[in-house]
Amino acid sequence: MKHLLLLTALIAGTAPLCAQSTVIHQFKFSVAEELRTSQKVEDKSRNVLNGFSTTVALSPEQVDSIRTWAVRFASTELGEPVRICETRNMVYPYPGSFEAGLLGGLPLNTFKMALKFCEGATKFVEFNCEITGGGTTTVGEWSSVKPRIHLRMQLFDREKNSQKDIEVTLKDFPRLHGRVSQRGSVETKRSQALSAEEIVAMFQEALEALVAR
Repeated sequence: MKHLLLLTALIAGTAPLCAQSTVIHQFKFSVAEELRTSQKVEDKSRNVLNGFSTTVALSPEQVDSIRTWAVRFASTELGEPVRICETRNMVYPYPGSFEAGLLGGLPLNTFKMALKFCEGATKFVEFNCEITGGGTTTVGEWSSVKPRIHLRMQLFDREKNSQKDIEVTLKDFPRLHGRVSQRGSVETKRSQALSAEEIVAMFQEALEALVAR
C-alpha cells in the first residue's frame, strides 16, 4: 500500500508537459510468448500452416496508461519535464498487440533516429521492460512457470554517454500452470496466461519498486 501511495502521488503531482529537452525515444516492452499464450495447437507433421495460438493483447487505453506512468516516473526521477518522442521509425504501431514479442504503441526509435528527428532533445531516455518465465518445472504432461519482471531506465546525453541507469527485478508472482496433450501428430497446449490486467499491474508494481528503492 505504501508503494501504491508513492506512485499515486508521483502521477498526481506531475505538471503538464511543455517544451522539453529530455525525451523517451525508445520503450521496449516484451512478454514471453509462453506467458501470454492460453492455447497453442501445432500439427507436427506439417511445416507450413501447421497450427494456431490464442494470445493476450492489451487495450489502447492500457497502453496509454503505461506511456503516462513511464513519462511521469521519468519526469520525477530526473527532476525535469520529459516527453515521448515518436518518429517514423515506430516499428510496431498497433497499440496493444505483441509483434515479435514487443508491445505495440510505444516508441521504438534508434538513438540515431532520435538524434535526427526528436527536435530540441539534448537527453534521451530508454525504457526496457521484460516479463519472462523463470523456474519452469515439468512433470509428465503438466508444467508450471513463475513469471518475473525486469524494468530498466537509462538516460543518455547526445554523445550517448550514460547519465543514469536504474533497474529492478521482481519475482514474487504466482505460478502459471499448463498441460500438453497429444492426438496423433497434433499437439495441444493449454496454459494459464497472464491477463492484460495482470501485465499492466506487474509493470505498475515494478515502477513502484523503483520509486521506493
